[in-house]
Amino acid sequence: MAPKTGGSLPDNFGAAYNRTKFINERRAMMQKWADYLNRVKVGAQVISIGTASAER
Repeated sequence: MAPKTGGSLPDNFGAAYNRTKFINERRAMMQKWADYLNRVKVGAQVISIGTASAER
């Protein structure tokens, strides 16, 4: 949260939480993620990585 007087973030940690700086990029990334999850949900583009062996 920005201070009421200065309008800027107090430190680098605060800057890391400034979610508005890259809002357009974040929106595009989240849409791509949602699209991917929808494809997986309907069974498309699922890549099998195999299973671990029960015997060791």
